Amino acid sequence: MFRRTILLTLLAGLAGCATSRVSFPEVSVYGSSVVVDQLRRSTLEDGTVQVNFGGRSEVSYARSARYRVLWYDDRAFPIDTTVSAWNRFTLDGARPFEFVATGPGARGKQFKIELEVLR
Repeated sequence: MFRRTILLTLLAGLAGCATSRVSFPEVSVYGSSVVVDQLRRSTLEDGTVQVNFGGRSEVSYARSARYRVLWYDDRAFPIDTTVSAWNRFTLDGARPFEFVATGPGARGKQFKIELEVLR
């Protein structure tokens, strides 16, 4: 009984924590109170993939954050490229954000977006 009470207390505490909401398997958010609710993929004439993604912070104050887009070939092997570098930005209160990332040419077929809330 004591274990069950502790477990239920821990679960109730976790349920009250702020979390990030992401609707896409290609997006990972590290940090809390961020919603990523837009993701569009298009292919340019030369075969280069372009990704447009966006969302918003769920808190009223500004926070530092960064994002990067990791690119993979058609066999899911990572592509070592400078376009996968971290990009810093400010999550500005509850205002929306939106970014466009262009892949490393036609060889970049798959992608993974990482967004990290810093402080």
